[in-house]
Amino acid sequence: MAIHPVAAETRLYRYDVSQADKDRTDLTINPKAEFRVSRTAPSFRDRLAPESLTIYTTYRLEHSAPGVIAED
Repeated sequence: MAIHPVAAETRLYRYDVSQADKDRTDLTINPKAEFRVSRTAPSFRDRLAPESLTIYTTYRLEHSAPGVIAED
């Protein structure tokens, strides 16, 4: 895994789904936590739920948003 230095302060949003959530019809996907990283604080600590899918991204997307759309 390559580690790249952080150029500026950045927010990371955590999205996760646990094993218990997999068959829920009322499941919503929203950021469950936010972390800030910067050149002076380039790391963070978090606790992951067992048997979960966890994603960290700089993109904040709420469940009610229309999604990510790319045009050529």
